[in-house]
Amino acid sequence: MQIVKEKQEIYEELEKKINNILKFNNIKAKLENGIISLTNTNIAYIEPHKLEINEITYLFFNECEDVYINN
Repeated sequence: MQIVKEKQEIYEELEKKINNILKFNNIKAKLENGIISLTNTNIAYIEPHKLEINEITYLFFNECEDVYINN
């Protein structure tokens, strides 16, 4: 079994909102997103988008308005 990681596109509107907030506050951040799937199976896991600011990770999904904070 092999783990395959693919890119999942973030909604354009959501990405614009995040970038505007970061520019307004003059914050540099790292944004990651993706889908993890296992080869030869029908199992896939959609990773939340991860926004890392000052070593604090914020997790969110495209369709969801909730943001989870992982510190």
